Amino acid sequence: MQKAQLQTQVASFLQERPDFSAEETDQGYCITGRFTLNNEFGGVCLYDEYEVEILVPYDYPWSPPSIRETAGALPAGFEHRYADGGLCIGTGCDVIDFVDSHPSLAEFVDGIVASYFFSASYFKKYGTVPYGERAHGIEGIIEAYQERFGTEDEKLLIHLLAHEVGWVQYRGHKLCPCGSGERFRSCHGAQIIKDLQSPRKEYYERDAQMLLSYFARKYEE
Repeated sequence: MQKAQLQTQVASFLQERPDFSAEETDQGYCITGRFTLNNEFGGVCLYDEYEVEILVPYDYPWSPPSIRETAGALPAGFEHRYADGGLCIGTGCDVIDFVDSHPSLAEFVDGIVASYFFSASYFKKYGTVPYGERAHGIEGIIEAYQERFGTEDEKLLIHLLAHEVGWVQYRGHKLCPCGSGERFRSCHGAQIIKDLQSPRKEYYERDAQMLLSYFARKYEE
């Protein structure tokens, strides 16, 4: 996104949300204010308020925003935050997939940010989370890619990731290694070719390299 486009988007966001203000920095825009949660999920309606700081980089949506809750309102025991105080709003590929399909700042806040704070408020009230959550660290990234490729088979995931980094040549006409009897391009290979043709190809390759290195160490033990 061009700098002028981001400026326009931030201005539109602030116009619709008077509880927020923004300051331009060397890296992008620092948006601060009160996020009002008024959402429903599974028949549970929650209302809550959080003071937040959203750092929107100039290259958004290529790089997603980072977020902090600044008033200490997150419940004790709610673990989805980093050591530096930033909020863990999701695994990298989940967040990137979201901003690629929902590039406006308002959609990001109403989607990922609202989902995060609904989970926090639900945890505060009920002591658990309302929907499935990723494991922490590398296990959470593995879960994200298992869901991305539609498989819980770790060995199959390794084979698919090997295509992402070019260790195995993509051949769409071959049968899919999952054993479905479908052509690779019509089965698990569809996501691979999408990633290989994506402007974010290098990002997915880095994730695949990291996961393959992890699996190599795991199976050496």
